[in-house]
Amino acid sequence: MKKPIFIVIILNVVTSCISLNSTGYYTLSEEERSQVKKPDGNIGQLTADGNTYIVNAGQVKEYIKSVRHAVVYSYLSFCRSEQCVSPVQAEHICKEKGYSLILIAGTYENLSLAHGNTIPTLAIDPETYGTDNYQKLDRLFYNELTGTNEKERDFGSFYVFENGTFIRTYKDLNDIPVAEFTLH
Repeated sequence: MKKPIFIVIILNVVTSCISLNSTGYYTLSEEERSQVKKPDGNIGQLTADGNTYIVNAGQVKEYIKSVRHAVVYSYLSFCRSEQCVSPVQAEHICKEKGYSLILIAGTYENLSLAHGNTIPTLAIDPETYGTDNYQKLDRLFYNELTGTNEKERDFGSFYVFENGTFIRTYKDLNDIPVAEFTLH
């Protein structure tokens, strides 16, 4: 009698861990999937239209090359840490400091929380990287985007780029210095 209960408990724990590590992409309803799109061409042409655009690191790198100072925010809607800020707050702080914000949702859960600002919401394409595990997907995407690995860069959600070159990662958006502007 105890053995079947134990097996049920173990199965619940295992399936919970699997769903907890999932991006949620494959569990979206048809209506939600209709708002997740692959962009046609340059992501710099996208607008904040209520859709979420799935991208790969190559597309983001191309766009970052056209922006002098950029912050890529690895946004997780479920994060409740002091360093996690709403996309609207992140956009405001980045503008004040002279950076363009690129918002990358780490999961597809509660995507509506990422909308409401003036920049498009992007998310990592799980098909490009062959995984729906958000931690693995995040690692593969940011390794490619920054040209580094996790050991070479600090842990954080805010990736700073200047003239297309990765500078460093910050845990707290408020720690990012004001962008320096030089006249040519």
